Amino acid sequence: MDRMHYTNGEDTNCRLCTRDPETHDHLFFTCRYSLQVWKYIQAKTHSRWPNLSWFSLVEWTSRRYQDTKSINNRIGALILAATVYYIWQERNRRIFQQLSQSVSTVGEAIFQVLRDQLMSNNGLSMADGTRAIWNIP
Repeated sequence: MDRMHYTNGEDTNCRLCTRDPETHDHLFFTCRYSLQVWKYIQAKTHSRWPNLSWFSLVEWTSRRYQDTKSINNRIGALILAATVYYIWQERNRRIFQQLSQSVSTVGEAIFQVLRDQLMSNNGLSMADGTRAIWNIP
């Protein structure tokens, strides 16, 4: 079974929803909180992600977004990396600081870091529609 590591009889339930056992698939893709973060990001970035397991999605992403010269491929890879990272950070914030953030706060933070990254990517041309989605002049 794919479980996160716990010691000393700690509760193995997900720190985001507190309902289900915490696995990679659950934490990043099927947890109620994570699903809402993904919905927020997909709506904000006009993107869609397949419903795959953690390992299958990583494999799918690496195949689909191989060509890093394409702005759309770079955006897709960045969305996956940033969203997983921020979900992990939210999990750790709840464990180690006993603090939590709303889905919209986390989603907006993800969007802003992606936007900043795209604005700093010199040399990649971006279609007007893509610029509009990311509010890039």
